[in-house]
Amino acid sequence: MIGICTDSGSQLPASLAARLGIEVVPLTVTVGGREFLEGIDLDVDQLYAMFADEGDELTVAQPSPGQCAVAYEALAERGCSSIVSIHSSLADCNALHAARLATRSAPVPVRIVDCGSVSFGVGCCAWAAADAALGGASVEGVVEMLDTLVANVDHVFAINPAAPDVGIYVASGIGEGVDAITCALTTAHAVEAMAGHVLGRAGALRIGVGAGAKEALPLADELELALRAVGRPIELIRYRIGAGMAQRMRPGTVGCFAFPAG
Repeated sequence: MIGICTDSGSQLPASLAARLGIEVVPLTVTVGGREFLEGIDLDVDQLYAMFADEGDELTVAQPSPGQCAVAYEALAERGCSSIVSIHSSLADCNALHAARLATRSAPVPVRIVDCGSVSFGVGCCAWAAADAALGGASVEGVVEMLDTLVANVDHVFAINPAAPDVGIYVASGIGEGVDAITCALTTAHAVEAMAGHVLGRAGALRIGVGAGAKEALPLADELELALRAVGRPIELIRYRIGAGMAQRMRPGTVGCFAFPAG
């Protein structure tokens, strides 16, 4: 049996991680001089509330090799004979170094994968890897699938304006590859643009719709309804945009990642 591990920068919802048996190593978030383990003693709503109070005093640190080692040991104790550990060199906090160091003491072989994505894009890779492993794929099969998947994970996002007379910026892509789609004057227009971009792809899809702070939830709700209403074969889950992206996106940001199912 192959175990899958990632870090909390993947924004993987706890319910999905539990269903697929994925171990999630927490990143350390520092706000106002206080340290928290993301997803363990700091949830998303607490994060944004504290971040608003403390201004820009938010930092995210990689996990220790020991924390990664604990995750590997937990997977081995569940009967995993090998592990695929999925992280990203593009994220604000690069957990790859800690993961690699932890392999030295791991009780079973660990294959480290740099998935080259951010936020729930990393979560998409962990999601697909766990499904492939549960379906009987080998370690090499999982890694080969991830190499192909990364180029097929689509990302579209909407940044709510700082002022009411400024449009909602809708764009797609990651990092330097971001392309503007539109500047929506209404929430309905933003939803239409995001849903149209995602559903422009053929076939069955797996989709994650994410919201940052609470003020982003209504737009995320409307996007979910629009995506479900078309009758396409999709599997949709909700996630929250955590500390890594909170450093560079407005609190009202809504994100959407999609990739082919199967």
